[in-house]
Amino acid sequence: MQPLAASLEVPVGLTVPPYVGDDMGRISDLLEVAQQQLGLGTLQAEPAEISIELHRRKTGEPAALFVINPSDHEVEACVAAAGTEVATDALDGQNYHARLGRLELRLQPRSVRMLELR
Repeated sequence: MQPLAASLEVPVGLTVPPYVGDDMGRISDLLEVAQQQLGLGTLQAEPAEISIELHRRKTGEPAALFVINPSDHEVEACVAAAGTEVATDALDGQNYHARLGRLELRLQPRSVRMLELR
């Protein structure tokens, strides 16, 4: 591991437990508390089997949305648009236009879509 160039700053009022353990209930509770303390929202995605990951620019604006289908079958996904009007697939250039704050896209089995948010 490489040393950090600067120490991490914990926001005022945020509590960081020194040890979490492997209790998934406790981990879930601590993540929820941290999410509230940091003012982080949640993004909805359907069906439940897909996962999404949002990456932001340094300015805080949404930059990229990863949509992950770990299942053995193709799915029609509906995911939160993260405030963007247009998302572009980084590999094939296909544009997805948000409707009512949601993006709809088809995902092949065991695949990931990387969407550039504009």
